[in-house]
Amino acid sequence: MTILVIIQLITAFLPARGIRIASGIVTTVAGVLTLAVVALATRPAESTVDPLAFAAMPLGAIALGGADGAMLLGHWYLVTPKLSPAPLRRASLTVVAAVALQIGLVAGVVLRGDLNGAWDTALFVALALRIGVGLFMTLVIALAAWWTAGMNTQSSTGLLYVALGCAFAGEVSARVFFFLTGVPN
Repeated sequence: MTILVIIQLITAFLPARGIRIASGIVTTVAGVLTLAVVALATRPAESTVDPLAFAAMPLGAIALGGADGAMLLGHWYLVTPKLSPAPLRRASLTVVAAVALQIGLVAGVVLRGDLNGAWDTALFVALALRIGVGLFMTLVIALAAWWTAGMNTQSSTGLLYVALGCAFAGEVSARVFFFLTGVPN
């Protein structure tokens, strides 16, 4: 997978559009297959395939990548302040949508009862960090970034920095919890 990402990085600077697109498609398909293998490999042998496990990692990638992309987009507004705030607002809403779907996923896991014993273990910290910082705090800050993008793109960019940090902390916690317990969140 790392080799494909390096190839994607190199081809991004080539003038041949077809090669760039082909390497992007191959890298994306390989990444999706890797996520599927990981989701299957971490489930207990006696259990069936959990659809929430397949949804957890791509949603996390969208939330984290969306926060990163929106924050980087915000930097264009710092050097070109006359740009329309609409793309920055849409990017912020992408993060909001991904995090809202993640909250729905975690609610489904809670309703299934998969997290009942987790609150009494040492994994409590990872789970609390995931839910408190990674989900709810990211959601609130991404909404604030969306709201402020219409008024001041500098403030929105700063908020997106914080949202990126929150999303990163939450995704690391979610993956630690998932790989140790097999419970997606």
